[in-house]
Order: sequence, then C-alpha cells, then structure tokens
Amino acid sequence: MVVVKKKDGSPRFCVDYRKLNALTVRDVYPLPRIDDALDIMGNARYFTTLDCCSGYWQIPMSERDKEKTAFITHEGVMVSCA
Repeated sequence: MVVVKKKDGSPRFCVDYRKLNALTVRDVYPLPRIDDALDIMGNARYFTTLDCCSGYWQIPMSERDKEKTAFITHEGVMVSCA
C-alpha cells in the first residue's frame, strides 16, 4: 500500500491488486456496443447518472469478499470495513 496526496492535499490509498487480478475469474460477457445500448434506450423517458467519485467507500460489500480487499502495510494487514 502507498499513500499519495491528491491535488487537494487529501490522502489517496493506492493498492497493487495485480496478483489478485491474475487469480480473478474473468467475466465472459462483453460490454454492449454503445450504438446497441442507445437503440435500446431510444424510447426511454428518464435517464440518470451515478457519482462514483468516492465509490470505494460507498458500495456495500459482502462479508465473504472483504478479504479480497486486504492489503499489507508497515502497521500490519488492513481489511476493508465497507
């Protein structure tokens, strides 16, 4: 884990998940093409956007998945509280 400063001076926690990602089972379903997605929404009346700027802290996580977010620091192992 590395802590770096954001532009506003607040801390950002950075964790290298490459080893976990190498073990992760890939999703075999591709993302839809944008033109197909827009065609599907053609007759929609309402649209919205989601602010995921701080999503790491806002998305609930299953108890069984929390161990996957653990990282090691000089103070020991840290596990997500999400």
